[in-house]
Amino acid sequence: MTGTMHQKTTGQREESFQYWLMNMEDSISKFLSKFEKGTTILDYSIAPLDIIEKLILDSFDTIDEINRDKSFYDELARYTGETFRRRLGGNWKLDLDITSAYYNLPVLDYATPVCPHKLITACISRKEGSFLSDVLMGSIREELLRKQSERTSKTAA
Repeated sequence: MTGTMHQKTTGQREESFQYWLMNMEDSISKFLSKFEKGTTILDYSIAPLDIIEKLILDSFDTIDEINRDKSFYDELARYTGETFRRRLGGNWKLDLDITSAYYNLPVLDYATPVCPHKLITACISRKEGSFLSDVLMGSIREELLRKQSERTSKTAA
């Protein structure tokens, strides 16, 4: 989804994005089928994000390398994004803000948008091993604080 989007009109980008969304389940199923049954548990919980990150770090030394394997890169981003979405709720959208670092990329629409494709490349740059799970935990804390603040504001009013 990332390479040819710049030459398209906004309508064409949205159409490509809708196609990308419709193929979410199939793409993730293809990704999950690469793991032996019973050896790796990828259940959209937080802990498997460290497994995903290890896979990324074991497979790619540079961002250029992962960019050459677009299909696998997209599968990693989809699984990561769906893990965030299942933990935090929210919806996928295509970022069409030309000034955004996420321009033409799928993002999860939160107060602070999350772009799984950028998270995947950040793993390679950071080489931490727990970056993805740390970001998700931070997002969960941020969401809990936001909800608590909303409740406090409503109670005070």
